[in-house]
Amino acid sequence: MVAFRRLTRSSPPATTILIRILAGAVFFSEGIQKFLFSDALGVGRFAKISIPEPLIVAPFVGVVEIAFGAFIMLGL
Repeated sequence: MVAFRRLTRSSPPATTILIRILAGAVFFSEGIQKFLFSDALGVGRFAKISIPEPLIVAPFVGVVEIAFGAFIMLGL
């Protein structure tokens, strides 16, 4: 718990915050698009490029991108 408080009390420069928000937003939006446009960016794309078990892997990747994109934006 102490480490979490230390992370949230840091005061990085504005450019660092901007880069963190932009990078996190890219991951977050790409994860959401895997569910919204599954034929083009999710399961369909994974099947097209021959990734094994696309019905399992694509949603997993989407959830990971959404979660870690949010973590990056929050600075965790």
